[in-house]
Amino acid sequence: MKNLLFLTLLALMVSCKEGPQKPLRYADVDTSSKDVLHLTDPDDYYYSLEDLIEASQGKVVYVNFWASYEFGFKESMRALEKLEKEMPKENFKIINICLDAVMLPFEQHLRITTLEHNYIARGFEDSNFAEEYDFVALPRFMLYDRKGKLIDNNAMAPTNENLESTLQLLIEQ
Repeated sequence: MKNLLFLTLLALMVSCKEGPQKPLRYADVDTSSKDVLHLTDPDDYYYSLEDLIEASQGKVVYVNFWASYEFGFKESMRALEKLEKEMPKENFKIINICLDAVMLPFEQHLRITTLEHNYIARGFEDSNFAEEYDFVALPRFMLYDRKGKLIDNNAMAPTNENLESTLQLLIEQ
């Protein structure tokens, strides 16, 4: 009888255990706040930039803000793809954020890129983030340390020959 009671209690505890939460779809999230940079992945799951940085703790994070109309777009993407292949994935992550107001350029980019972490910003032009960091030209790069602290809000481009050595120094810290 004690064993049966114990097994029932154990089964109840296991069934009530909260599993990992799946991300929500963009349509299921309140995106009215301008204080949050709202993002979706290629499957339309919702994230904030803060969520992505927090999930990358322990890694140096290089964020690329881009738009399909920017000058040097293809060159920049090729350099990012090369950088992502050369840097150690356990210590480094590139987050690629499209700022186009429509989905088509983002979808076309997804067909050809080898970059792993691609998102599109929703309502970027109205966000406090865009105003706070004064986005006047693209591409724009930001660099976060392993603790998730923004250390450069206008970081070197991936075409800059000094970027890789700078990233290596940050990884080794």
